[in-house]
Amino acid sequence: MSESGVFAFELGDELATRCGNTLTGVFVPGSRIALSAYRHVTHSSRDAPTETAGQDPVLIYMAQESTLFDEPVLRSVLAEANATFATLQQLGSRATRAEYVNISRAYRSIVRSCLEKLEQAKKSPEVQTDEARLQR
Repeated sequence: MSESGVFAFELGDELATRCGNTLTGVFVPGSRIALSAYRHVTHSSRDAPTETAGQDPVLIYMAQESTLFDEPVLRSVLAEANATFATLQQLGSRATRAEYVNISRAYRSIVRSCLEKLEQAKKSPEVQTDEARLQR
């Protein structure tokens, strides 16, 4: 757990660690999600390669639908996040600022809860020890 009391998690590869363990994902054909590390860029960031660019390979983790739904933690976060996004779609442009704030808080709560569950699962002896399962 970090100093702020919020659980943190890590991808574990060198590039992800150097990038501050930030993660990006893209939906790809075949019900898959491609996950990789990235460096967060803001409006005040300098638009130039970092001093460590090209030192580590970029690892892309492919998560398939069957993989996601086999994991209880991921299955719950997908279901809860889907409900939040469905609510947003139903509200559309007629939503008030207060409704957007409530939805934002609910979504952040979902993500925080998932990260806490992942942190607890990481400490479990059963976590991802099966090599065949990792190769899916």
